[in-house]
Amino acid sequence: EGGGSGGGASGGQGEALDAALACAAEAMSDVEDRIIRAKAEQICEVLMRCGKVVSEHVPKSMRYVGKCLARCASGASAEAGEKHGKRAFQATLNLTIDGRPKVRKTAVFAVSDVLRRTRGSAIGATYCGMVAAYAEKIGGAPEREAAELQKARGAAGAKDARARATAAATEALYMLGAMKTVLPELVEPAAGMCVDACAGLLDLDEPLLTQHATEALLALANSPESCASADTVSGMMRPIVTVANANLKTAPVMVISLARLLARAQCKLHAIDVAESTKALPSTFHALVKLFASPHEGVATEVAEDLVLLVRSCVDTNMVQEGIKAIATARAKGKDKPSKPPAILSIASSIEESIGFRYRGAWAMSIPVATVAFVRLGPASGPILAGTLNALGEMGEHASELMCKQQLQDCITAAIQAIGPEQVLQSLPLKLEEAINAEISSREAED
Repeated sequence: EGGGSGGGASGGQGEALDAALACAAEAMSDVEDRIIRAKAEQICEVLMRCGKVVSEHVPKSMRYVGKCLARCASGASAEAGEKHGKRAFQATLNLTIDGRPKVRKTAVFAVSDVLRRTRGSAIGATYCGMVAAYAEKIGGAPEREAAELQKARGAAGAKDARARATAAATEALYMLGAMKTVLPELVEPAAGMCVDACAGLLDLDEPLLTQHATEALLALANSPESCASADTVSGMMRPIVTVANANLKTAPVMVISLARLLARAQCKLHAIDVAESTKALPSTFHALVKLFASPHEGVATEVAEDLVLLVRSCVDTNMVQEGIKAIATARAKGKDKPSKPPAILSIASSIEESIGFRYRGAWAMSIPVATVAFVRLGPASGPILAGTLNALGEMGEHASELMCKQQLQDCITAAIQAIGPEQVLQSLPLKLEEAINAEISSREAED
């Protein structure tokens, strides 16, 4: 503190303090937890006082203060040092929305490290709850301040309200930046609360907030170590679909990110709970297929890649067997299809819809999805993808006019390899017979 008196530290004093704090942070990383707990009150008090001086006189050294605070927090337990651990953790958490990028970055990694070290403990659950409260408070501020801005009266009032709204949006951006690293480390119910806070920022008509909220949620979906529950993941999928549809015509880059997030969230759900994934998969498939209506080719390309991912990752043997059983039962009753189609048949309907005339502008991207489905389902493709075969036949009648002849040919080839040429010929129009015969001849030549 003496080095900071007189309104500012000289260059030499500042460097010395920076070096001292760097050494302290390094040393504390090797100190045993029991020692941290025994001295928690004194350590926390010194760090708080030091932080005030450093923040004013040597701002760059705050990153080391943040590391020391985090070590104090990670060394605490519910039985000893909890009060001071919470104080240190809250101070570190506050630094994640600091205006200095290096301080923010260090604080974010420090918070993440504390959560990782304390996962599964009572103090760890307490820290997760503190993160959730922080996310809810900061995540809800932009909407509240925007509402206040609408109510502002007079030039001075509007100016103050605008400044508060800008500050709230900036802090929300910083919070979302922190969530990209911290969110995968949280346990329930804190994980669900933070996901809700991030998802609530998707539809504020602020592209930057939407982008960073999408990236934060994507970090959770992509993390193999996340402890998020099936309810948390399925809950975040609903607002994704809503925002994607609302921006389909006007914000292609945003829609691409949201489509990717939706597919990864579905894969995450499948990894957590197969039964819940099976329930959600038809809706996810249908929502993605609707995005083929975008006039932007990049959106169609991303959607096709996401649908292929879902077919390969989330369509399993049990799902296919249930579909075959439902078809057999319906036919035994003299019906064309089950009254309540199982998940795989709903997915098949979406695939058929994707190569329908409505989405003709995206055929070059959507047909390969059907190709992957034939490969994935194999012999089961016959009854399950019968509608898709018929759609391919209708498309093939105008093959000479299509710009996607190669994709169509590849898809028919996959169908032949999956269910055999005879069954394919029964489903396709006679106009395609020559093309099918050529494919048969090619296969015989290879044999």
